[in-house]
Amino acid sequence: MSSPGRAANGSVGEAVSLVQAADLGTRCQGVSQLAALVGAEATEALAHLLEEASWYLRDRVVEALGRRPGSGPAIVRVLREGTWYARASACDALGRLGDVDAVAPLVEQLEDRNVSVQKSAVEALGRVARRHGDELVARGVAALPPDRRRRATARMAHQKPAWAAEFVKVLAKLPDDAFAAAAPPVASSPSRDADVDSIVRFRQFLADLPVAGEDS
Repeated sequence: MSSPGRAANGSVGEAVSLVQAADLGTRCQGVSQLAALVGAEATEALAHLLEEASWYLRDRVVEALGRRPGSGPAIVRVLREGTWYARASACDALGRLGDVDAVAPLVEQLEDRNVSVQKSAVEALGRVARRHGDELVARGVAALPPDRRRRATARMAHQKPAWAAEFVKVLAKLPDDAFAAAAPPVASSPSRDADVDSIVRFRQFLADLPVAGEDS
């Protein structure tokens, strides 16, 4: 029986040494060997390769992580700490993985400062929605504070207008208690009237979104 972190084709260290070679074909072979290994060490090594400058190699890593159950936490760490291209690839990997737990970190990336990361986050959320339904993603967006919720929804509408046209309908139908309330003013108690007003304004914002048109 193979020990954790080993398979018939070698160890994590051996696979990583292939990834560090100069030849791209050899490096891709190393990714394939890592993907065949079991255990957290191999998963972390794959996630670390999302930082690779080669987009071709990163795509191979994204495919491997997207087929690897339990890789979500390692991918999320890159999502929160990596370079912009690592964050974009991490979004892609989470979308392919399709876990329910991917929604919250992907929704956070709708506010990323890099447009490529925003686009990858929207695409990934679309994949998760196709697997689990739009309501799951809608509840993730609804859990944001009002200002962040509006920004996230507007970016979704900008990146994928055809999907957003249906998504905002699902979002608008969520019960009021699905929406995060506005933060109370300093030295003031929360106001139920203010919370209701915030939700009403957000529903109007959804109604006013220009989401008609072709998918981008």
